[in-house]
Amino acid sequence: MDCRTARLLLDFTRPSVTELEPNALADLDGHLHGCTECDTLARTDRLVDARLGQAMRGVLVPKELRGRLLARLDVERFAWYRRRVVPVLAAAAVLLLAVWGLSSKLFPPIRLDPDAIVSDANDKLPATPEKVEEWFRKQGFRVHAPEHFNYDLVRDYAIVDFKGKSVPQLTLLTHSPQGPAYARVLILSDKQFDLQNLPEPDSSGGGRFKVAVWRHPDGSDDPHVVYLILYEGESLNLFLNAQPQTAAT
Repeated sequence: MDCRTARLLLDFTRPSVTELEPNALADLDGHLHGCTECDTLARTDRLVDARLGQAMRGVLVPKELRGRLLARLDVERFAWYRRRVVPVLAAAAVLLLAVWGLSSKLFPPIRLDPDAIVSDANDKLPATPEKVEEWFRKQGFRVHAPEHFNYDLVRDYAIVDFKGKSVPQLTLLTHSPQGPAYARVLILSDKQFDLQNLPEPDSSGGGRFKVAVWRHPDGSDDPHVVYLILYEGESLNLFLNAQPQTAAT
């Protein structure tokens, strides 16, 4: 190791702490033992460090200095926050308000008219197969309302979401010895569902709802429609007309 390298490495080694790898430190020590000039320089540096350390440790530090330093840091931190963070938050708030205002104009909330809702419900009831078909036709669905149901029990008919698809549905309500019983009649089209492989349900289950599937009801030979019926009560006959049933269940 030459003198130039040794003097550069002196800045990275101190008696208590060294930043040098063991091999570099050993090479430096070997050079210092053989070079009087570099060894003198190293001893002088260490002596200066020791005297400076002793002098600094001898300075009396005021007891309130730590509190004053912490208070100053708090002031600086608040000033940085005010200069950097507050403008960003303000800009984000302005942008959020602008987006909210734009969305409210593009997608205004729907206003509810209770009188219109009641009027629509009154127009639907009392229901008949013809009235049901006409209403669905106005919604863009051409359906055949199954005539075997007792339409005096119909409480509503609407377009509902079923498995991610919009389908016509009738809702019926009747009374059984166990209490009120509901039935939902979903009119499914093969344009939306695979009706060829639809399994036949078991209506003898013990759950709250039972399931029935009608294919080609009322003598219709339309193979493109299936009526999926979810109902409560002991029998689907609770929701049917008194006349004999001809549709398969």
